[in-house]
Amino acid sequence: MLVMGISCHYHDSAVAIIDENEIAFAIHEERLSRIKHDRRFPALAAARGLQACGIAINDIAEVVFYENPELKLKRLWDQVLDYWPRSRGMFEHEIPRFLHHKLPIDVQIRNHLAFQGSIHYSEHHRSHAASAFFTSPFERAVVVTLDGVGEYETASVHLGKGNRLEKQRSIHFPHSLGLFYSVFTDYLGFEVNDGEYKLMGLAAYGRPRYVDKLIGPILRLSEDGAFALNQRFFDFCSTRRHYAPSLAAHLGIPPAHQAANCAKSIATWQHRCSKPSKSP
Repeated sequence: MLVMGISCHYHDSAVAIIDENEIAFAIHEERLSRIKHDRRFPALAAARGLQACGIAINDIAEVVFYENPELKLKRLWDQVLDYWPRSRGMFEHEIPRFLHHKLPIDVQIRNHLAFQGSIHYSEHHRSHAASAFFTSPFERAVVVTLDGVGEYETASVHLGKGNRLEKQRSIHFPHSLGLFYSVFTDYLGFEVNDGEYKLMGLAAYGRPRYVDKLIGPILRLSEDGAFALNQRFFDFCSTRRHYAPSLAAHLGIPPAHQAANCAKSIATWQHRCSKPSKSP
């Protein structure tokens, strides 16, 4: 049985075609469109996959989308209601974007691909777990996933056995190691969902001087391995940045964009002061 998996409308859209127990084809849309982190519906990737496999679209038995849009919309609405009125920006921008792009994904699959077969939704973290376990050489394994946020989950633990995944435990939004990492990616002046690898690389050259300010006051760890974020330092409703002013006050160092603006202002002031004053 041939199955096509699709992800899109977040970042790095992609397509994979599975033939029984083997990956027959997989590619990111950006490889064909030449648009970095292309998030659009992966029409080019799907077409290339069908061509490479020598099949037509309706030779595919099922198309599976990598997460559940209806469940994710419910979480977004919960977030809007729980944090109103700070969540007004989400209500005005994020919700309409989601309703336009991600919720009607089945309609897009029909329209873009002329697909007539079955369409199914997976769950975000289950998709992560499946991509790790089912491509591994193990018949039995504990599978741990950590990222920003899927529908509600930000982390999960599955037990993989044979061709099955059984969820054992999960942690839900707003407690997220992925968002914690992305906040500091932004805080230090890098682009979220792109610059995290730069931050990871630079970390090896630094000194852990701020561990006591981070672990405990901001990121709280439990003896059973769970974690939680102190929400006083975050603002996950903002459409501009996800850290609160209290984070800068706690760390005692300004965010990179503020530091850059400050340095620019000082340089401008010094330049003006170095000019000889004109005689009256």
